[in-house]
Amino acid sequence: MNRPKVFLTGGDGGGWALDDDLALTRRALADRIDEADLDAADVIHCVCWEGLFKLPQEKLHGKRIICHVPGEPFRYFATPAHRLLMPLVGCWVNRSTLAVEEFARIGVETCYVPYTTDVDVFRPLPADDPSLQAMRTQYGIPADRYLIGSFHRDTEGGALDRPKLVKGPDIFLETVSLLHAQGRPVHVVLAGPRRHYVRAALAERGIPFTFVGDVQDGDDVKVNTLPRQTLNVLYNLLDVYVVSSRSEGGPQSVMEAAAAGCKIVSTPVALALDILRPACVYRSFLEAADILGQDIASGVLDGTVQPNRERVRTRHTWTYAARRFSELYDRLDTIRVCHVDEPIARLCHGTTPNWMATTRDPKPCVSRWADSTGREGFVDVLCNALREGGLTVDDNQLTDRHTVCLVDGYRFDMGVFLTAWRDHPLPIVHRLEAPCSCPRGFESEREVLAYAFNQQFATATIVPSAQAYERIVERGYQPVAPVITHETADPALFNEANRTTTEDGRLRVISIRTDPEAGCASDFAGWMEQHLDWDRFACTSVNGNENRDGRIRRMVVKSPAERADLLRHHDIYIASDGDPEQEVAVVEAMCCGLPVLYPIGGNCAALVSHGGLGFTDRDDLLRQLDRAAAHLEAIRRLITPPRLQDAVSRYLSILRNVARLAPDERNGQTRKAVATVTV
Repeated sequence: MNRPKVFLTGGDGGGWALDDDLALTRRALADRIDEADLDAADVIHCVCWEGLFKLPQEKLHGKRIICHVPGEPFRYFATPAHRLLMPLVGCWVNRSTLAVEEFARIGVETCYVPYTTDVDVFRPLPADDPSLQAMRTQYGIPADRYLIGSFHRDTEGGALDRPKLVKGPDIFLETVSLLHAQGRPVHVVLAGPRRHYVRAALAERGIPFTFVGDVQDGDDVKVNTLPRQTLNVLYNLLDVYVVSSRSEGGPQSVMEAAAAGCKIVSTPVALALDILRPACVYRSFLEAADILGQDIASGVLDGTVQPNRERVRTRHTWTYAARRFSELYDRLDTIRVCHVDEPIARLCHGTTPNWMATTRDPKPCVSRWADSTGREGFVDVLCNALREGGLTVDDNQLTDRHTVCLVDGYRFDMGVFLTAWRDHPLPIVHRLEAPCSCPRGFESEREVLAYAFNQQFATATIVPSAQAYERIVERGYQPVAPVITHETADPALFNEANRTTTEDGRLRVISIRTDPEAGCASDFAGWMEQHLDWDRFACTSVNGNENRDGRIRRMVVKSPAERADLLRHHDIYIASDGDPEQEVAVVEAMCCGLPVLYPIGGNCAALVSHGGLGFTDRDDLLRQLDRAAAHLEAIRRLITPPRLQDAVSRYLSILRNVARLAPDERNGQTRKAVATVTV
């Protein structure tokens, strides 16, 4: 059998996870492929999608492209450049079952090959191993404290005083702070580069810690990136390793710590769910502190060490990966060949993964088409911000000076637009919301037209959330070149300025129904009337049942300004289940500084993240309300609502990029000059 000629690429040269993945992938494929340079290769195998941007686009043509997904897919769908590669890659290799499930929910076929680690390096050491005592002595690591380890970087190189929130250093800090405040005998062990934020914060809060490295004020990547053998010694010294990330592809530390026989707790990210026992996974810093407190008291994590280690040794080694890669290459002929068409090549030319900040394209002149009935929404806020940034954005008009169209969902006069577009057939960016909540087969006529419009005319699609993307696919539609761009509230209205405090000592709870017909608002309010502790809490229900009896204050509030003012007069927000547009109210509440209680498994869980607490049922809601009340300020510090500047940056990047296309081009196809959608 002829061995395929494969060009392996995608490392970043930093000696971190991507380079490790490239090396282990090369090792796993050594007996299955012949490595070749780019020109001679039949297959391009890239361990990170950004690496494909470093290759000349024309040299991708005619080759089969296999590309790893190093993180959670929906995070990359929020990067505008990612959409350019979706038509080029023939097979996406997912590294966790969570990533496989995310791709499956949007109808993309993938291959599963888990991340690997070197179990010959990361392994348990005997208690009398001299390297353990040498490490304790060299860095003064105490032997009589509960050692909590963290080796993740917590800042970026260009901003060493600001936390890298995706890594969750603020979550880690609140966890160990709570344990310290409870009088637990904790001592933090930090290692690795770019630990400036956590080191400063631990010192400020008086939490004892040891940094295994050379303390420097500037970027210390070249100094404090430790050898793997040193990390293994540290894992063997720890009582527990803590992963606090909000999103991850791995992380590698889950495999390393587990392989070394170290106890570990983690947020439910990527690999954590494949390797760790359920007792090791937490969804809030309060849960993490509970688990660690129990481990200090009674060793509750002792029984997880061996199962976690066994999982790594059986499913996350290069020999296991070699079998999975071999299965992939056995069906190489079924992977489609890449065809780089001219429009995609020009869109990719000069593009880098951080092109949002470095694009050299001129500012587009935008023709924005939206609802003209006066309804206020995110796109109004967005367009005002674009105008403030110097862009021309004209509403519901299309002339020779415009270079790109921004079309808002289906809330626009499609007939008027298409009449104008026939004379000025410009590239179209289509903002597409989630479908209505009616079951499949009962879509509104306007919804059906919107999806038909998207398929025939859109150059790129913007969807407001991963959940919206999934619901569109559930309807049987695949939006064109989708980019997930989380929407936010108008910061001029929804902010923490002039927040009020309670007058009677009770915490003020609020819930807003964005769709009064959805769910069971009156039943929920009635249940709250009977079960809420009215000596400790006050409650407001907005746009729910009109019945004025009882202790719940019931209101009807419509304008954004009224909602913002009302939210600033409250302390905790309760997300309504079964409300398809609840995400809007949740974002508004978070922007006003309100921690959110949300149904676990609902649409708002990923949005809220650690800026609130999840509940399983109504009884659990009361328990979580008590916990939120006791730790209100700590939870408030963890609120991370979407930022308007991020949404503006993504929209601007996409508008600039698609404006490169000639009027008759759409993702490589010739566009008809006359619209054929039936209006």
